[in-house]
Amino acid sequence: AAQRAQAPAAPATTALLASSAPLLVAPAMNQQMYRAAVTQDNLALLAKRGATLIGPDSGSQACGDIGPGRMVEPAALRDAARQLLTPLQ
Repeated sequence: AAQRAQAPAAPATTALLASSAPLLVAPAMNQQMYRAAVTQDNLALLAKRGATLIGPDSGSQACGDIGPGRMVEPAALRDAARQLLTPLQ
């Protein structure tokens, strides 16, 4: 049986797998993509494995849809990253 070649891992994926740094995930996509069961399953798995999730926001999207999936505001991302990277006192 012929074997299928696997696609090479993306550089970001490779870096994440090799790192012990905290992971902040800010999902942003079309509302239909965000609501898809596979997306929800993957986000739940990331959270279960220790990733911090922020967002998404809900509202008007670039595609014209309205709903969840909109990127959180940059200031919220900054604040979440600061909080994640600030050692507990």
